[in-house]
Amino acid sequence: MNRWLSVSLIAFCAALPGCSKMGGGSTQSVSVTTPPANGATCNLTSSAGTFTVTTPGNATIAKSMDNLRVTCDKAGFQHAAQTVQSHISTASAGSLTADGIVRLGLDAATGAIYTYPAQIVVPMSRVSGPVASAQ
Repeated sequence: MNRWLSVSLIAFCAALPGCSKMGGGSTQSVSVTTPPANGATCNLTSSAGTFTVTTPGNATIAKSMDNLRVTCDKAGFQHAAQTVQSHISTASAGSLTADGIVRLGLDAATGAIYTYPAQIVVPMSRVSGPVASAQ
């Protein structure tokens, strides 16, 4: 009987509009800046993959329960890195109806329940020491 109930809830949920998009889908857009180093190349890495962006810029990344590791490089600047925390989306966390619980499970499986900050700022520092001048 419990199995029948589970299958029924999944079928019911599938019939609802936007069921598997409760958390907003399995990808999201993030903006990455690297003050004062415009033009830096940044890699955004999680268990869902690695995504590359040139700053300032936007990247569409796959959502994941894992934190996002951001590493940025640009000539004349020190390598910069930071970890961006993954959070459970407030849109997903608020629904505890029967169909909401099923959707919550589906969103957790696809990563749609998780979100990263929309703006990621990775400050970069100039390389210290003498800089060779172009002659």
